[in-house]
Amino acid sequence: MLWNQPETGKGCASPDPFGYCSEVKNKQQKQYLIGVPGQGRLGKGLGLGLSLWVLGLAACPRAPGPQPKPTRSLLILTLNDFHGQLAPIRTRSYETPRRVVRIGGAEGLVATVASLRRSRGSEVLLLDAGDFMQGSVLSNSFEGAPVRALYHRLGVDAAAVGNHEFDFGPVGAQGTGGANPTGALEAWAEGARFPVLSATIARKSGQTLGWRNVRPTMLIRRAGIRVGIIGITTLDTPATTHPVNIRHLTFRPHLPVVTRWARSLRARGAEVIVLLAHVGGKCKSRAPDSCHGPIARLLRALPRGTVDAAIAGHSHQCMWHRINGVPLVQACDRGRALGRIEIRVGSDGVRARALAPLPVCHDVFSDTGDCEARLRKGTPRGKVVVNPLLARFAQPVAEVRRMLAAYGARIRPRPDTVIARAARAVPHSRQGVSPMGTLLADVMRASVPNADVALVNAGGVRASLAKGPITYADIYRVFPFDNQLAYADLTGRQLAQIMTDYLSRDHAGFLAVSGIRYRIRCGRPLRMTRLTDVGGRPLSDTRLYRVALSDFLLEGGVGFARVLSSVPASRKRLLKGRLIRDALVAHLRGATQPINAASGPIVPAGSPPIEVENGPCVPAARKHKLRHICR
Repeated sequence: MLWNQPETGKGCASPDPFGYCSEVKNKQQKQYLIGVPGQGRLGKGLGLGLSLWVLGLAACPRAPGPQPKPTRSLLILTLNDFHGQLAPIRTRSYETPRRVVRIGGAEGLVATVASLRRSRGSEVLLLDAGDFMQGSVLSNSFEGAPVRALYHRLGVDAAAVGNHEFDFGPVGAQGTGGANPTGALEAWAEGARFPVLSATIARKSGQTLGWRNVRPTMLIRRAGIRVGIIGITTLDTPATTHPVNIRHLTFRPHLPVVTRWARSLRARGAEVIVLLAHVGGKCKSRAPDSCHGPIARLLRALPRGTVDAAIAGHSHQCMWHRINGVPLVQACDRGRALGRIEIRVGSDGVRARALAPLPVCHDVFSDTGDCEARLRKGTPRGKVVVNPLLARFAQPVAEVRRMLAAYGARIRPRPDTVIARAARAVPHSRQGVSPMGTLLADVMRASVPNADVALVNAGGVRASLAKGPITYADIYRVFPFDNQLAYADLTGRQLAQIMTDYLSRDHAGFLAVSGIRYRIRCGRPLRMTRLTDVGGRPLSDTRLYRVALSDFLLEGGVGFARVLSSVPASRKRLLKGRLIRDALVAHLRGATQPINAASGPIVPAGSPPIEVENGPCVPAARKHKLRHICR
């Protein structure tokens, strides 16, 4: 009975879920049932024909009807704000005595991802939400090439463009490889084995972007699921990277771009749409309505069903929330954890949920098997041991170790070169007095001839210095930017306006200063209530003060453009070729005693450069605290 056999040839117009061709089948079924009874004379063959017809109905099973498709699963792993953190991070427990455990790092990442791939196979999709290459001596020395090599070994499927991807500017140190202001980023993307995504970057001229391997979206098939991915970049980029490098670019509003590309991807067959966003935000608790910032506003504005999952970056937060029906993750920063979104696609549609970030451990505590150092208090329990995953996946770990060693051997001076010692830790805080920021401001003021004042934006300092030896790699962690020294001659009124503007910015933090003191009042926004010189005298509105700053600030970064754009060029100067990081190294090497020694603290206890009237300017204790990953 031919009609009941599978028909899957080229002539099949509409095969059913089981491979049968319904159109051909129905045609053959009709021929069979009508043809047999009609043979011979009606009078002679009617009984036999009817009998055969009945027997045929009994013998032939019914054609299979539509059946629900089997459920397909996908695990999306995420990174964001990696910032070239190829080495593990040392963090201390709250035990007595305190112990050090190493978290993150290239080796821990490779072992953790390999373990997940072994358990989930082809169901794993690995995405990065931007700011991947700028931030460490090893990555910066090769303009992100070691990070790209690591991502190839991890099997990254796509990465979004972050604001700090533009920091390197042209290819080569100080742009020796040409005048293209985005040359380093373009070279990195061209050499990647995966696409680099952003649908919101465009040329001001209206011409196509034209960067090889950089595209707005991608459509990938993984675990039998067609996944569309839309990359977007923060609108803060013009204020958070060197303005010179992106003057020819514009950054389009997110809502219309995401809506349009999601519609296009659905039309191309995407079953799941993922938003890969270097766009930040913060959540005060586990409640969805506690989330605020650009990514939260975007997800609330998108019509339901536009995207099925979202991955955020830029704000360095640990997030796993659901906003307007969309699961949202952000995996902390610097590779300390992997974000996770579980996807199920079945006959009932797409179901997705955000899971808590998975810590990436180089070391673990033997009694718990985790590396949550700062959740441990009291008497130490168990031992600190190397994560067993590193031995279990020894081959990929060894490959990464050799790769990093080969890059490290080419750096001069070597990253582990000790240049000074710290008698005590030199901490950094964006939302308070930063001893590390004050030290850097003092160094800059001393390095610029006749400087009266120095200013350092809170985001210009990226880390603290620990007690003990200070290496060249530590200096890169503190100040990873290739910014050069500069100065501007400003009136007291202009200086005060710059500081007022800066404090009024959302999440801007405090300006680190040298040569002046100021007082602020907490609130939203912060308000400056007093500005004086170091002797306590108010600044003159009309006198010119020489203000040392970075070339990033001189070009208008973090809102400085509002004032500096009106300052005559004759009163501004770039000290070309004089890197701020080199000035800090020279200062530390020339120190006659350990940094931050008790006899000469960096921030004098009796006269700090910043006073807070009703501080500290931090939120009160919250009822619903987030569980911090590797905090």
